[in-house]
Amino acid sequence: MGFVASAIFAVLELRSMARDRRTELALRMTEYWCSLEFQEAAAKFLKARFTSAKEAEEQCSLPALLMAAGFFEKIGYMARKKLVPMDMVLETMPVEYCWEKTKIWALDKELDDPERARYPRATYPNFEWLAKEDRKKRLASGQ
Repeated sequence: MGFVASAIFAVLELRSMARDRRTELALRMTEYWCSLEFQEAAAKFLKARFTSAKEAEEQCSLPALLMAAGFFEKIGYMARKKLVPMDMVLETMPVEYCWEKTKIWALDKELDDPERARYPRATYPNFEWLAKEDRKKRLASGQ
């Protein structure tokens, strides 16, 4: 009897710990999203009107682009691994819109330049995946 009670307690405790971990990650994500530094970079990025990677870097600055794209890449990774609630991410962030702007810069082959070695180029697969999920959700809801 004691073994069964211990097993039940362990299962309940593990579930509670997983819920606490997801809550903590969601809070940290929100804290970063609401930070002044991120908001300034995001505002620069969202207000910019560019059609090429070069224009994106001129209008936004490379660090601002890296910050925004890196944030969504990490959020996409955590959502894919179910570490943060997908609904919360998709309902609170303009993911698809941000990806559509970011991909002009992120996927540009002309950025493969040796002078940029201190900023390694990435294609942001988790950000792209998250944007696709956002699009699916939007289309399913009829928006």
